[in-house]
Amino acid sequence: MPSLRARAAVAVAVAVAVVSFAVALALGASGCAPSATTAAARKQPPVATGRLTVRCPVDEARVWVDEALVGGAPTLRVRPLVLAAGPHRVAVRADGHYAAYLDVEVPASGERAVDVPLTPVPPGEKPDEP
Repeated sequence: MPSLRARAAVAVAVAVAVVSFAVALALGASGCAPSATTAAARKQPPVATGRLTVRCPVDEARVWVDEALVGGAPTLRVRPLVLAAGPHRVAVRADGHYAAYLDVEVPASGERAVDVPLTPVPPGEKPDEP
């Protein structure tokens, strides 16, 4: 059985290895300071944003922006989305209604509101598939 001194030396060696590993992770895998690319990425100016309000009278409607579900119509009528400024594709869908698609330009530091009335599907017809 190893002596108390030998066990203490192993414990210290393990602690030093753990601390060294943590420092290496903090500085990057190479063990040196962060690269110029990483430092430059941190200094990038923030992306310009704008706000988009989607108003749809169908409470069951769901809203997608750039093919990502962002919420339901009741919420988005009163709480605008904060999006990167520029063009976006908006889709609004609800069971029993034809889907609506809009191409919207969100202004930088501004707000855009769109009204999206959905058309009910007549009885006996099938709605378009998304």
